[in-house]
Amino acid sequence: MSAAVSTPSTTTVPARFLGIQPGFGPNPAIELYTLLSPVGPHPVGSAVSRQTLERHGYFPGEIARPVTNWPVGSAVRNSAANW
Repeated sequence: MSAAVSTPSTTTVPARFLGIQPGFGPNPAIELYTLLSPVGPHPVGSAVSRQTLERHGYFPGEIARPVTNWPVGSAVRNSAANW
């Protein structure tokens, strides 16, 4: 039995980087995006993870930038002020 090989999508979807939800314990941090175009069952304006976009065959049109001075205690830390 052969394993399916996944290739990265080159189809971008209009989405704006929202922030990163920090990981906790064994759960990794999650990149979050606001949809500017519907994706699958998610309407315009939805906040979705990068993994959700990739599951639907898309790549975010705006890539997350590293942020170094997040406020402590934020559940989702918006990096717009740091750009």
